[in-house]
Amino acid sequence: FSVATNYRIPMNTSLFDSGSYVAGTGYSNQAVKDLKPETSISEEFGWRYHGKLINTSLTYFHYDFHNRLFSQTVIDPNNPTSYYSRSINGGNQTTNGVDFEIGTRAIYNIRPYVSAEYIDARNRSNLAASAAGVSAILPTKGKFAPQTPRYQVGFGLDYDNGHIFGNFSLKYVGSQYSTFMNDEQVPSYVRMNIGGGYRFKSWGGLKSPTIRFNLSNITNKHYLNYASGLQTNAQYAKALDGQMVKGSAPTYSIASPFSAMFSISSGF
Repeated sequence: FSVATNYRIPMNTSLFDSGSYVAGTGYSNQAVKDLKPETSISEEFGWRYHGKLINTSLTYFHYDFHNRLFSQTVIDPNNPTSYYSRSINGGNQTTNGVDFEIGTRAIYNIRPYVSAEYIDARNRSNLAASAAGVSAILPTKGKFAPQTPRYQVGFGLDYDNGHIFGNFSLKYVGSQYSTFMNDEQVPSYVRMNIGGGYRFKSWGGLKSPTIRFNLSNITNKHYLNYASGLQTNAQYAKALDGQMVKGSAPTYSIASPFSAMFSISSGF
């Protein structure tokens, strides 16, 4: 069981104007004014077991954030190849979740591993938004927090007999919202990787020379893996005072495609 507090300041890139400069209008990206530091309190409670064959753990966690800082990628509208990251205030947030993992020690040189996580993360503040000359407060309180997948599941299988070794990993990541109004999201995805190689006996001045290969994203799945530029709303949204606020398109990072790497190494 543990209780902890945390304090985090905004990125320094949030505190000054940047981007392209246009005479009479100033810089394209303006500093975020009155950005407060993030504070949080976290509690965790769990159970662990380490046996001769099985290792496992189950953990419940609860986090309370005040002035939650989210990272946002900002693209210069006058120069699309120019961008930078800044902090934005997502208000207050409460997160509850459960982590589970189980694995074994080597059974005939094979070690399986499974992990799973469930998270319920909720905004506790209504956030301000502005577009096309309209400024208003949106009903984001109670919405699911962005950049947070509700479910994650992992599976791993490892083999090592001292010379031949290999591994397989699979990770499922659930969908995650890219707006505070929950009107656009990154779809869920599955990623699989394989690795392996051979470890030779030491010879001369070479200690355990090894050949190794790694194949990432073996199905070459093309997907978005992260919402890098959060927005309050992507579609038109009704504010608390009844006004309709136009949305802005979030930006996303693209996951790396299939890749292969081969290496030779040795100790001396």
